[in-house]
Amino acid sequence: MAVSGMSARSARVAGGLAIAGAIGVAGLLVPAVGAAQPPAGAEFLRTTCNAAQVESALHEHAPDLAARVDAHPEFKSRLDELLNLPPAERQQRIESFRQQHPDLGGNRPMPQGVDSGAVRGELQQVLDTCHNY
Repeated sequence: MAVSGMSARSARVAGGLAIAGAIGVAGLLVPAVGAAQPPAGAEFLRTTCNAAQVESALHEHAPDLAARVDAHPEFKSRLDELLNLPPAERQQRIESFRQQHPDLGGNRPMPQGVDSGAVRGELQQVLDTCHNY
């Protein structure tokens, strides 16, 4: 049965890619800075802010990061879909996906010339202020 022009299998694959993309948000935006610190992506994905709030805070407090996300509309759409889930459901879907696909997600290196500490600080500011939007 087709769902909005997609087969059920295609819809499951697209949903899985959305989760993989969101799990990889830490790699796109913030790598792990040290073993003693929790992964920034974990904090990002546990936020109680919705996609619109995160996007508004991102554009105000981290415009370079916002531009990187905006430059990838498919990724942005998948991230929005995941952020619009209630946090508990979001975490459940992420954990399920990680169990099924342990080779996907995780941290990726920052592009050359990008200060990971500055990016981490910007993302923390987004997380600290997103409820204001």
